[in-house]
Amino acid sequence: MAKFCKECGTRLDEATGLCPKCNPNAVTSQEQNEKPEAKRSAAAQEQNTESISKKSAGGQLPSKKEKKAQIKRENKRIKQEKKREKRAAMSRGQKVRRFFLKLLLIVLLFGILAGGTTAALVYFDVVDIPFVETLLVSMGLKEREALPHQGQDPSNDHGDLPQASGTFEVTPPDADSYFEDNATILSKIDANDSTTVTTEAETCDTLAERGLDEYPITTEYSMTGDYSEATEISQGSSTKHPTYQTYYVSKNGDVWTIFMINGAIMANPVSYNIQSDLDAQVILSESNTVMSYDGTTNRFYETIPNKSSLIVKTVDRIDAETLENLTIGAIDER
Repeated sequence: MAKFCKECGTRLDEATGLCPKCNPNAVTSQEQNEKPEAKRSAAAQEQNTESISKKSAGGQLPSKKEKKAQIKRENKRIKQEKKREKRAAMSRGQKVRRFFLKLLLIVLLFGILAGGTTAALVYFDVVDIPFVETLLVSMGLKEREALPHQGQDPSNDHGDLPQASGTFEVTPPDADSYFEDNATILSKIDANDSTTVTTEAETCDTLAERGLDEYPITTEYSMTGDYSEATEISQGSSTKHPTYQTYYVSKNGDVWTIFMINGAIMANPVSYNIQSDLDAQVILSESNTVMSYDGTTNRFYETIPNKSSLIVKTVDRIDAETLENLTIGAIDER
């Protein structure tokens, strides 16, 4: 049943129970007090509605994975800030030392990498670096290998050439004609008539006494003039051969080929001849003559080469000490 004002008969306000005509100020004040609260309620309701709508549309709270990623990013940011603060607190000297320390570590790293790569290439015979190969042999990481075929005339090879496979043969050059054109022939000696040919054992002892036995000593010819692939000789063998060869590497890396032909020792400065601008190669001998061997005739030739063909430089004794002292500059001065 509706309530009305007893004085004027107007319907009373339901919220206040007062007459809007008789008490207008009280009703207005009550309405004003209720409006902010109503607004807040409406806003909260609207927010809840939006939240509900978001959830219904697929919006969710952060997952554990996202939380971990967020924590990780935050930790990283904190660490970076600490590093920046630490660098800012460093003096100039500390910064310089830090820079050079990093530079040194980088250089060492690249040095180790380059050294390992070089050693691997030498080990698998991809490249030939005598110093590195010597180091690997001394460490027991690589076995010694016999030298490839060397000519038995220190200036040229006039021995038998291996027969080529196929339908043709190679005719060996005539030794007499060659030496007559390029040298003065002092003597010709049949290998089997020579009294100065050494045995394998004698050759090993002679070269060892001179300090030239660091690398394998090989031979390629028999006393009958038959050619074979380079074979390492034996310390205790009494077998004779007309020629022997080995090589020597000095401490500064210079490579020498050592020949022992009919008992005479000669040295070919390989490194020097490679870089030399001379028209002819240089060879070291203990006299002004050169001993050569021809497998076709099985004969030794003692000659004085023409300077246009071979330059002979004499030394008192061919041994390790002499070769160590004969640098490229020292050879030029002789």
